[in-house]
Amino acid sequence: MENKIFNIRVDSKEIHCLLFYVFGQFFMLFTIVITFSIDSLKIMVILSIICALLWICSLLGLVYAIVSIIKKAKQLEKYEEMLMETDYRLRIVKSIEEQNSQVRKFYHDISSHLSVIEELKKSGKIEEAKKYSEQIKKEYQDKVME
Repeated sequence: MENKIFNIRVDSKEIHCLLFYVFGQFFMLFTIVITFSIDSLKIMVILSIICALLWICSLLGLVYAIVSIIKKAKQLEKYEEMLMETDYRLRIVKSIEEQNSQVRKFYHDISSHLSVIEELKKSGKIEEAKKYSEQIKKEYQDKVME
């Protein structure tokens, strides 16, 4: 059975304990009513003891169910915190991966630019190589300033 308010799965043990509490209370009241309708003192004492035992047992069942549900709620809260922390770490890892991708792209671009400058120098186009170098330098300085 799923409790939608707290989103906690309630096991059959807790349900049985709660039912035991309800039926224990019912039988306790039933025993009290019977006790007052009997004239024998011995039977009244026995029924009173049975009534007290039923009350104690039903309360123990209720306490067990409540403690068990509270433990599960705390455990669920702990798991939710761990999930949030894991999600946060995952976002950090994705951010780092994106930054690494940008750095790899930057190195690739720089390598390509250096190859172009080198080819221009080899072919004797020194002025074009200087202009291209200045253009790239200005382009990357503008990006650094952003």
